[in-house]
Amino acid sequence: MAAENQIHIATPEVSDVVKNYAKDNIESYLTGYLSFEGRSINMADYKLLEPFQMISESNEQKTNIFPVSENGIVKYVFSVNLTEDGNYSTKLSKFLANEIESLKSTYDNATITFIEKNGDIYIENDDSITKIYTSPMRPTIEENVSQDTLRQEVDSSLTTSVELDELSSIKQSNIVNSRSITVDQTGTKINWNVTETQKSDEQWCSAYAAAMILNNKNDARPTTAKQMAQFAGKNKNQALSAQNVIEYANSRGVYPYYVNRPMNWQEVLTQVRKSNAIWGAWEGFGGNYQGKWHALDIIGTYKVPGWGGGEQRAYFVWNPWYTYPELCNSDNNTYYLVGSSFVWRYSVTNW
Repeated sequence: MAAENQIHIATPEVSDVVKNYAKDNIESYLTGYLSFEGRSINMADYKLLEPFQMISESNEQKTNIFPVSENGIVKYVFSVNLTEDGNYSTKLSKFLANEIESLKSTYDNATITFIEKNGDIYIENDDSITKIYTSPMRPTIEENVSQDTLRQEVDSSLTTSVELDELSSIKQSNIVNSRSITVDQTGTKINWNVTETQKSDEQWCSAYAAAMILNNKNDARPTTAKQMAQFAGKNKNQALSAQNVIEYANSRGVYPYYVNRPMNWQEVLTQVRKSNAIWGAWEGFGGNYQGKWHALDIIGTYKVPGWGGGEQRAYFVWNPWYTYPELCNSDNNTYYLVGSSFVWRYSVTNW
């Protein structure tokens, strides 16, 4: 039976294979994410809801979006991408969760369509189009896309209507905390406290990522991104390099170093056990962020038995745009966003 305040979403078809993958894997991802928050699934009623995709130009945006509800309220989003090599790239996040929950009451029993354009997200209902998310990397001088253009994308797409109802229930177990890190049978996570996020008119993602590492060490060095930018002599339109953040850290008695590659699993685990996150430089790949760079922090590891043998491994990642961490699979060092992705290229470690 459908719940109150229910909506229908017009979406390209999501295959049963992808749905089964999500049902098989959401438990382990949600277990890990809630352990980061010091909670467990036993504390609430969690459900994986029916998935949808966004309409995009030439149907390029094929991320399968599974809302996850907690006691009937959408609190998380489980994203599943099928990669070119036939594998899956997954992420559990709070991104869009509040927006989806709000839409349930605003468009009760109505049908809406999600549209992605230039990294921005819109919804369409009865020929009315509303923007619900603006990409932090979208130039402020860029003109908004016309409603006619967005309607053409909708009209040219083959969709079916699905009700945002339960796909499957989710079960899970407990966690254990330890000083500035959380340690349990699944991995090790820094107890991450976000004190500031990157503003859309700043190019200081490197500074935000480095400042938060310094703030969350066992022997914390309270720092703001602005202090780091001023130290490096950078204005809002100037990005900081890896060398800039290393030099600032040195001035605070911390001595990280540059590594011209992504860190491997064991290297990340060794640092996280010391409450030291990994600063990563990530290159935009495809879509709206092609050729752009962004800094992300690796703040924890997560490992559970995989389906059919082997292990399933993931990293806890912090993006300076958000107030919350995300849990992303670690197989291909790729961080997916609406409309594009970033690939981990090099690192600063030993904070």
